[in-house]
Amino acid sequence: MDLTIEKWTSNKDRYEVMETLQSWGIPSGVVLDCGPDTYDDPHLNEREFFQIVDHPDAGIFPMSGPIFKFQSNSGVVVHDPSPCLGQHNDYVLGDILGYTKEKRDDLASDNVIGTVPLPGSDLGGSRRASMESVHRDTMSKQTNVNPNRNNSKKG
Repeated sequence: MDLTIEKWTSNKDRYEVMETLQSWGIPSGVVLDCGPDTYDDPHLNEREFFQIVDHPDAGIFPMSGPIFKFQSNSGVVVHDPSPCLGQHNDYVLGDILGYTKEKRDDLASDNVIGTVPLPGSDLGGSRRASMESVHRDTMSKQTNVNPNRNNSKKG
């Protein structure tokens, strides 16, 4: 069967295959990559799936909006781009975990945290760091999470 499908599809455009299958009542769709194929897809553009975001490091680029479109979320937009490296370090380590400014400064000077990728980073702008000291300090703290938090609208 695979050979038959391969023979039938090998000389056809993927949209042609999709449209033919759909005309026969077979649910189908094209497989898109995460580049121009996706951004140029007529269906996604008709649905206004992408929203333009201005990121301080990455520049202006399209970002996916809400996957499902309902009347209640039809005007939902992406307000902020994804966070920059280390953007929330002070909030998470200071406000949530209670680390002092001195401790956060020590972590930064040891290159455990930071806002600039380390030279030689292999993560395309992100960086890998040893989190042993953060893990060791955090293990002694118990973080209590209320499972009912933000569930007041549930019926």
